Amino acid sequence: MNRICTMIAAALLIAGAARAAPPAGPVVVELFTSQGCNSCPPADALLGELASRPDVLALALHITYWNDLGWRDAFSQRAFDERQRWYVDKLNLRSAYTPQMVVNGAQDVVGSQRAAVNRALDKAARPAAITLHNMNDVIEITLPALASACDCELMLFGIRPSASTPVRSGENGGRTLKEFQVVRVMQLLGKWQGDARVLQVAHARMPADASGFAVLAQQRWTGKVVAAGQ
Repeated sequence: MNRICTMIAAALLIAGAARAAPPAGPVVVELFTSQGCNSCPPADALLGELASRPDVLALALHITYWNDLGWRDAFSQRAFDERQRWYVDKLNLRSAYTPQMVVNGAQDVVGSQRAAVNRALDKAARPAAITLHNMNDVIEITLPALASACDCELMLFGIRPSASTPVRSGENGGRTLKEFQVVRVMQLLGKWQGDARVLQVAHARMPADASGFAVLAQQRWTGKVVAAGQ
């Protein structure tokens, strides 16, 4: 009987270890912003502060729909417009806007409202940790084994950590804008079911000014971030 109990206890320990939660990663904050928007610089500055926190992964995605209003944002991409519209659908919002921050793919807040941003961060659960190593000519991405399977997509971001842009016209004409964690490229790496694995991405796929990298794993149908790393 003692031997049977010992075997059962060992089996339970193994099963429990298999279900153990992986280490916590950073809370993800995505800022949708534009150099042509005069309410965006305070949100850009706040994102820069958040980027210095080890428990936050900050991303600035510059949208294009301000480009016809007096100044073309050189960092803007239509792919970021599409990502913002995706969040409008997932979060049941009325419309896209700037400056908008999306926290963990699950909650949006006006990006210049510091108190509201801090409340959202305080409520956000930290996703599982993804580990990235910047090697000679590849980025090595280590995905953890999640406690339960997920129907997720993996997104890779190439990031310019900071920029300074003299704006000559538009709402911010005459100002030099300080920008942080500027996303230069966003690539879909594929689907992920929550199993442990290692991926490699060639540096050649990244823009020359993207010296930082991040990976998000998001539930396909809700947009919720379940794992992240930079």
